[in-house]
Amino acid sequence: MPPRLEPPRLRRVRPRRRRAPAPPPRVEELARRADAPHHEDAPAPYPEEPAPEEVTVATGALCLRRCHTCGEEYPSDYVVCPRDSTPLGLDRDAEDPMIGVVLAGTYRVQRVLGRGGMGRLYEASHARLDRMFAIKVIHEAQSRSRDAVRRFDREARVLSRIRSDHVLDVMDVLRTPDDRPAIVTARLEGEDLKARLDRVKKMSVEEAIPLARQICRGLAAAHAEGIVHRDLKPSNLFLEGGADGRTTVKVLDFGVAKLRGDGELTRTGAVVGTPAYMAPEQARGSATVDERADLYAVGAVLYRMLTGRAPYTGEEPARLLSSLLHEAPPRPRAIERSIPAGLEVLIQRAMARDPEDRPADALTLERELAAFDTAPADAPPADWRPTDGDVSTLVLPRGSVDRAKELGRHARRARPLAVALSAVTASVAGALAALFVVGFQTLDGAARAPVEVSAAWLLSGAAVIGALSVLSRWLGRRWVSAPEVLRVDRALGAAVVAAGASLGLLELTARALAALDGVSEPTLGWALVARAGVALGCGLAAGVLAHRRRAFG
Repeated sequence: MPPRLEPPRLRRVRPRRRRAPAPPPRVEELARRADAPHHEDAPAPYPEEPAPEEVTVATGALCLRRCHTCGEEYPSDYVVCPRDSTPLGLDRDAEDPMIGVVLAGTYRVQRVLGRGGMGRLYEASHARLDRMFAIKVIHEAQSRSRDAVRRFDREARVLSRIRSDHVLDVMDVLRTPDDRPAIVTARLEGEDLKARLDRVKKMSVEEAIPLARQICRGLAAAHAEGIVHRDLKPSNLFLEGGADGRTTVKVLDFGVAKLRGDGELTRTGAVVGTPAYMAPEQARGSATVDERADLYAVGAVLYRMLTGRAPYTGEEPARLLSSLLHEAPPRPRAIERSIPAGLEVLIQRAMARDPEDRPADALTLERELAAFDTAPADAPPADWRPTDGDVSTLVLPRGSVDRAKELGRHARRARPLAVALSAVTASVAGALAALFVVGFQTLDGAARAPVEVSAAWLLSGAAVIGALSVLSRWLGRRWVSAPEVLRVDRALGAAVVAAGASLGLLELTARALAALDGVSEPTLGWALVARAGVALGCGLAAGVLAHRRRAFG
């Protein structure tokens, strides 16, 4: 018999596990290696590749480290590149590739002035004129983004359209040898407002108000061209010192500006701006952000100048946005008592959550700020109107001092008046509740029993307590903002007057009719209920309408 063949046995072969690549050395380890002493015969800290030569970019207060693999730049506290773990070298100014380059045969780049999110700022000399210029060049990484290049080009186009002494002038637009866009502007001498505030912490009213007025003039010029800045903050406001000792404010960085009739470069619903200074509608990502968002930012910047702190503070942007949307900032006078009460009202109006409650435009805000300018010697006249696109000068309106005093009086009496009107409103609510109770108790025309009288008193007292509780909570949420308290005063006053007037008119009419008919019995039952209902309705309607009106129309 032939031998029996058995099927071959199959062995299960386990696939080999690939060994994961060794993780890049930690930042602490690389720092330890770099700082540790080395002997001549000791191995180099990075044997795989030679140690990179150091390349430096000086940016004023910020020193950057550049990665030689990907070309990106990082702050000086970075030791390795987060992308490819390449050790970073600390830069030096002379080795920046743009230093010494002549752009368009005219501008020779001399040194680095600073660095922002979109580009780097250089100082350049003119080849034929004895004058220095500033050149902003987009970052290498940003130049590979089509949207970033479009936004950079649009900033140049925006600045070229604005004619104002308080907006940075654009001299030229050109390209670098590696085809990156660049903007040539005037070379400003001075410092930005953030640097000034970091040094002095806060400013006096006499110093801050003229600066805020100049900001309004620059914004008025931009708004006249249909341009909304959307990122106004102290670091975007430059204080240029003049030969006569005066300070001129220049509005900078229109990189995220919104242009009327131009396509939006940011996604619908995207939050654009700086949380500490942006308007609530910006924080919500609203597509209807207009010039009044810049007015909010002016109020926030003025708040920072006078109090020494931003309206909203915190490390996390999400928490800042939540506070901006749901909380009111502390009262300026609660932080700095020297701020005039009327100026506090104006700041809070500019920072109103509802854009309808803010000043109508930048010129209106400028004129209202003029009321608190104690040294308007260089202020232009006050019946100013835009002519030939120039909105650099304004006129000081007549009666501005009286306007400042009026605002101060309103602010000082707003909160005591609100407390008094709340008490009166609660008393009126208790009286109307008593009329309702007595009317229902006398529907059958019978005399009231002592128990019913006691019940009417108890219900009337409960109505007073309930009204006080509701009004105190309503007023408490608005107590910080003087304009909101003024609106409460207006609403409560209108409600009390309307309710009392309607009830008195009905009572007078009823008594006149009773006298004509020869009837002397008091009005009870449904007639009393109807009077109380009409008075209550008139009071509520008048209060709601008054509250919807602006505090200063």
